[in-house]
Amino acid sequence: MTVLVTAWRIARRGLPLSASQLLTFSLGFVDAAMLSALGPAPLAGGGLGLAVFSVIGVTGASLLAGVTPLAGAAWAAEDPRAFVTTVATAMRLAVRFGILLLLLMLIGGELLGSAQLHRPKKSSVRPGRSSPLPV
Repeated sequence: MTVLVTAWRIARRGLPLSASQLLTFSLGFVDAAMLSALGPAPLAGGGLGLAVFSVIGVTGASLLAGVTPLAGAAWAAEDPRAFVTTVATAMRLAVRFGILLLLLMLIGGELLGSAQLHRPKKSSVRPGRSSPLPV
Protein backbone atom coordinates (compact mmCIF):
# COMPACT_ATOMS: atom_id res chain seq x y z
CA MET A 1 0.00 0.00 0.00
CA THR A 2 1.44 3.33 -0.99
CA VAL A 3 1.57 6.45 1.10
CA LEU A 4 -0.96 8.17 -1.17
CA VAL A 5 -3.50 5.37 -0.76
CA THR A 6 -3.08 5.48 3.00
CA ALA A 7 -3.38 9.27 3.03
CA TRP A 8 -6.54 9.08 0.90
CA ARG A 9 -8.13 6.54 3.28
CA ILE A 10 -7.35 8.74 6.27
CA ALA A 11 -8.62 11.88 4.53
CA ARG A 12 -11.79 10.13 3.38
CA ARG A 13 -12.61 9.21 6.97
CA GLY A 14 -11.40 12.45 8.52
CA LEU A 15 -12.90 15.04 6.16
CA PRO A 16 -16.50 14.73 7.42
CA LEU A 17 -15.32 15.18 11.01
CA SER A 18 -13.16 18.15 10.02
CA ALA A 19 -16.06 19.72 8.14
CA SER A 20 -18.40 19.31 11.11
CA GLN A 21 -15.83 20.92 13.41
CA LEU A 22 -15.42 23.87 11.04
CA LEU A 23 -19.18 24.32 10.81
CA THR A 24 -19.51 24.17 14.59
CA PHE A 25 -16.90 26.85 15.12
CA SER A 26 -18.35 29.00 12.33
CA LEU A 27 -21.41 29.48 14.53
CA GLY A 28 -19.38 32.05 16.47
CA PHE A 29 -18.80 34.05 13.29
CA VAL A 30 -22.47 33.90 12.34
CA ASP A 31 -23.51 34.95 15.85
CA ALA A 32 -21.11 37.89 15.76
CA ALA A 33 -22.33 38.98 12.34
CA MET A 34 -25.98 38.85 13.43
CA LEU A 35 -25.47 40.42 16.87
CA SER A 36 -23.28 43.24 15.56
CA ALA A 37 -26.35 44.72 13.88
CA LEU A 38 -28.03 45.02 17.30
CA GLY A 39 -25.25 47.00 18.93
CA PRO A 40 -22.24 46.62 21.21
CA ALA A 41 -24.07 45.31 24.30
CA PRO A 42 -25.75 42.36 22.54
CA LEU A 43 -22.48 41.64 20.72
CA ALA A 44 -20.58 41.55 24.02
CA GLY A 45 -23.25 39.33 25.57
CA GLY A 46 -23.06 36.97 22.61
CA GLY A 47 -19.28 36.85 22.89
CA LEU A 48 -19.51 36.00 26.57
CA GLY A 49 -22.10 33.33 25.85
CA LEU A 50 -19.96 31.84 23.10
CA ALA A 51 -16.91 31.76 25.39
CA VAL A 52 -18.84 29.92 28.09
CA PHE A 53 -20.50 27.58 25.59
CA SER A 54 -17.15 26.75 23.97
CA VAL A 55 -15.63 25.67 27.27
CA ILE A 56 -18.69 23.60 28.14
CA GLY A 57 -18.90 22.09 24.66
CA VAL A 58 -15.25 21.10 24.53
CA THR A 59 -15.48 19.61 28.03
CA GLY A 60 -18.53 17.56 27.13
CA ALA A 61 -17.06 16.43 23.82
CA SER A 62 -13.85 15.41 25.57
CA LEU A 63 -15.75 13.34 28.10
CA LEU A 64 -17.55 11.46 25.36
CA ALA A 65 -14.61 11.19 22.94
CA GLY A 66 -13.44 7.98 24.59
CA VAL A 67 -16.63 6.22 23.56
CA THR A 68 -15.75 6.05 19.87
CA PRO A 69 -12.76 3.69 20.16
CA LEU A 70 -14.53 1.54 22.74
CA ALA A 71 -17.67 1.23 20.65
CA GLY A 72 -15.59 0.64 17.52
CA ALA A 73 -13.64 -2.14 19.19
CA ALA A 74 -16.86 -3.81 20.36
CA TRP A 75 -18.35 -3.47 16.87
CA ALA A 76 -15.23 -4.89 15.22
CA ALA A 77 -15.24 -7.82 17.68
CA GLU A 78 -18.86 -8.45 16.68
CA ASP A 79 -19.91 -8.24 20.31
CA PRO A 80 -23.33 -6.57 20.26
CA ARG A 81 -23.73 -6.73 24.03
CA ALA A 82 -20.48 -4.80 24.64
CA PHE A 83 -21.40 -2.32 21.90
CA VAL A 84 -24.86 -1.62 23.34
CA THR A 85 -23.47 -1.39 26.87
CA THR A 86 -20.79 1.09 25.80
CA VAL A 87 -23.18 3.30 23.84
CA ALA A 88 -25.86 3.17 26.56
CA THR A 89 -23.31 4.12 29.22
CA ALA A 90 -22.13 7.03 27.10
CA MET A 91 -25.70 8.21 26.57
CA ARG A 92 -26.39 8.09 30.32
CA LEU A 93 -23.23 10.07 30.94
CA ALA A 94 -24.21 12.64 28.30
CA VAL A 95 -27.71 13.06 29.75
CA ARG A 96 -26.36 13.49 33.28
CA PHE A 97 -23.77 15.98 32.09
CA GLY A 98 -26.46 17.86 30.16
CA ILE A 99 -28.73 18.08 33.21
CA LEU A 100 -25.84 19.35 35.31
CA LEU A 101 -25.04 21.99 32.70
CA LEU A 102 -28.68 23.02 32.47
CA LEU A 103 -28.79 23.55 36.22
CA LEU A 104 -25.55 25.52 36.10
CA MET A 105 -26.90 27.72 33.30
CA LEU A 106 -30.13 28.37 35.20
CA ILE A 107 -28.21 29.32 38.34
CA GLY A 108 -25.75 31.41 36.32
CA GLY A 109 -28.62 33.20 34.59
CA GLU A 110 -30.19 34.05 37.92
CA LEU A 111 -26.86 35.33 39.24
CA LEU A 112 -26.28 37.48 36.16
CA GLY A 113 -29.86 38.75 36.26
CA SER A 114 -29.58 39.84 39.88
CA ALA A 115 -26.14 41.44 39.47
CA GLN A 116 -25.97 45.21 39.50
CA LEU A 117 -24.30 45.77 36.18
CA HIS A 118 -22.90 49.14 35.16
CA ARG A 119 -25.18 50.80 32.67
CA PRO A 120 -23.78 53.71 30.71
CA LYS A 121 -25.64 57.00 30.84
CA LYS A 122 -27.80 57.88 27.91
CA SER A 123 -25.99 59.76 25.19
CA SER A 124 -26.53 63.46 24.87
CA VAL A 125 -26.43 63.12 21.10
CA ARG A 126 -29.74 64.09 19.58
CA PRO A 127 -31.14 62.07 16.68
CA GLY A 128 -29.74 63.26 13.39
CA ARG A 129 -26.54 64.64 14.92
CA SER A 130 -23.18 62.93 15.05
CA SER A 131 -21.73 64.99 17.89
CA PRO A 132 -23.08 66.15 21.26
CA LEU A 133 -21.47 69.53 20.65
CA PRO A 134 -23.58 72.30 19.11
CA VAL A 135 -22.77 73.11 15.52
